[in-house]
Amino acid sequence: MEKISIHQLVQVIDYLEGIHDPRRREYGNIRHKLIDSIVIAFTAVLCGYED
Repeated sequence: MEKISIHQLVQVIDYLEGIHDPRRREYGNIRHKLIDSIVIAFTAVLCGYED
């Protein structure tokens, strides 16, 4: 298995931070940033979680 460099990880996070979050405009201030939810879900899938 090939290791991911810190630089590659930062690039992925930078890309994900650019995703538009429609919740912020429609509902105002949201407690959790979209990038936080995406990263948590992604790492959960990597750890084997399915739902």
